[in-house]
Amino acid sequence: MGPHHAAVAAASLSWLCAAAGVGPGIQVIGAGVSRTGTQTLSIALTQLGFKTLHAEGFHPKISMLEEAPEIVDIVSEAAATSFLNKDFQALVPALDRIERLNVTALVDVPWSEYGVELHARYPRAKVIVTVREKQGWFRSYWQHFRWGAFLPPPPFPSFPITQPFPLTVLHQPYAQYWRLLTQRLGCGAVTKFPPWLLTESEKEACFEGFDRHAEALRKAVPAESLLIYNVREGWQPLCDFLGVAVPKTPFPRFDAYSVLHWKAGPVQFVATMRLAYGAMALLCVAFARCAFRTIWRSLRSARMLAAGRLYSLPEQRVAFKAR
Repeated sequence: MGPHHAAVAAASLSWLCAAAGVGPGIQVIGAGVSRTGTQTLSIALTQLGFKTLHAEGFHPKISMLEEAPEIVDIVSEAAATSFLNKDFQALVPALDRIERLNVTALVDVPWSEYGVELHARYPRAKVIVTVREKQGWFRSYWQHFRWGAFLPPPPFPSFPITQPFPLTVLHQPYAQYWRLLTQRLGCGAVTKFPPWLLTESEKEACFEGFDRHAEALRKAVPAESLLIYNVREGWQPLCDFLGVAVPKTPFPRFDAYSVLHWKAGPVQFVATMRLAYGAMALLCVAFARCAFRTIWRSLRSARMLAAGRLYSLPEQRVAFKAR
């Protein structure tokens, strides 16, 4: 069967399943670590006809918020629980909801953290592990997830911000989710509070986690169902693996979260965070002083009123001062 016939067959299957009210199931699992071109892969899969859920579902190019506004909270809460308890089954209710939305491709976290388990659940699915040069990956990973270290961990209170991204990093549950995610990879030093320079051993732990992640998938997924893929390779290897025709459109390149990647080196970033914490501390002190003065004046006024010494009219206040 040629690529064109395979694409037609897949489209026909999706149509029959939709008509019967049954989702076609997950056909592609993007199991590469975050910051390896997973956004590009998601958009490419969407252009190839797969209904793709990138991460928790709020990616601006392929957002599912309009179709399923609750999906981000469902996935984020289930993922945080699964990471905390090291239990894949905590994700199953979210997967059931996703299947009812007829999603056919899952990419990036939390899905990439459970590539082996997801393939066991969907044994006919194709698994794509995006990779890149490790030094470049680590730099991008650190620039992205370092913001998870901005807030102190619980019980420090949360800012009441859940959208839009990237302001979600000020929301304590989401920041905690990032901490759990990086810890699972073995790269928890990136989100450790307070932000500080990573040691060579901490960097090496990140590299080991990167290698361990890909090796586990190589061992668990049959070779015919696994593609180790660099998005710089473009359409051809991806389409050959999926059995679909190569589009005539250019291969997509996209990073919606580059706003997070302030091009500051580690020393500059840490110094800036320290200055920010100092400024926030001064603001807190100023606010506390203002609140104390307001409360003190209110109590003083209440005591004077109780003593019958507070007058509201100007002439009464003058008479009171003359006493």
